[in-house]
Amino acid sequence: MGPGGFADPYIRLEGPVTIGSETEPLPQIAPQGSQAWDQQSVAQDHAHLVAHLESVAETSSIQIASQHAIQLMELRPGNRALDAGCGTGAFFPTLATALGPTGEIIGVDHAPEFFDAARASYASSGSTSRLTLIDADINHLPFDDRSFDGAHCERVLMHLAEPQRAIKEMKRVVRANGWVVAVEPDLAGWRVDHEDPDAVQKITAGFLASIRNPAIGLELNRRMAEAGLVNRQVRFVTEVETTIEPELVAYYEQAAESAVRQELISEARAKSTLDALIAQAARGQFTCYSTLFICAGQVAA
Repeated sequence: MGPGGFADPYIRLEGPVTIGSETEPLPQIAPQGSQAWDQQSVAQDHAHLVAHLESVAETSSIQIASQHAIQLMELRPGNRALDAGCGTGAFFPTLATALGPTGEIIGVDHAPEFFDAARASYASSGSTSRLTLIDADINHLPFDDRSFDGAHCERVLMHLAEPQRAIKEMKRVVRANGWVVAVEPDLAGWRVDHEDPDAVQKITAGFLASIRNPAIGLELNRRMAEAGLVNRQVRFVTEVETTIEPELVAYYEQAAESAVRQELISEARAKSTLDALIAQAARGQFTCYSTLFICAGQVAA
């Protein structure tokens, strides 16, 4: 599991995690940090980011989280749903299954560079709900109050300067008794076992410093309560990984480089820590885990 995405199928929901043995393709490694998803950065590197989004969307954890999200939204055929920060539209077919041919999906993203991929993917899915894509900011949604039956976002709030404002905006545009659902990781809870825990903690801290809200998944229940959403529900997907694939080493190398730049750890110690981590994995002794939270809040009547 790379810190930039959730990649492996070692998952059990809502309880202790059991470790599986099968593997699946790792997501392409996108540029680290929240700035990589800012509007200007997406415009410059959207092809790489599109590939990353599409790859992560295929992983078991995201697919399972999507099933939880659609259950929590409680949509019905003919409803109108908002996908805020929709990216390449990975959640659209799931929404369409619930909404049917009389339903409507509105996808919003501040980076319209994603829209061609979103339209192509949706068309190939065979879904029949009406789809509209709008270039807009989740913090300033261009919709009337209570104009949707439900709203969803995934791995968006973690990158925002004002995540609370975005939650309030989604609440504003959802009708009474409708649901706002957010899927976000608790990257601050990312743990890696190592013989030198202080050194590996400094390396992970180097990565976390590049994320605006690394603990947002854990914070969702409280933040939704503060926004006035009621009857909240919290679910989770926890991943455990016991191998480091060659492609995944790049995640740790980038995290170590960031930690060195921030003077959290010396270059020599960072290198020796990574070397020991890779050797540990080669001996079959590696373990790390992280958790993805799915939180729903209902708009009060």
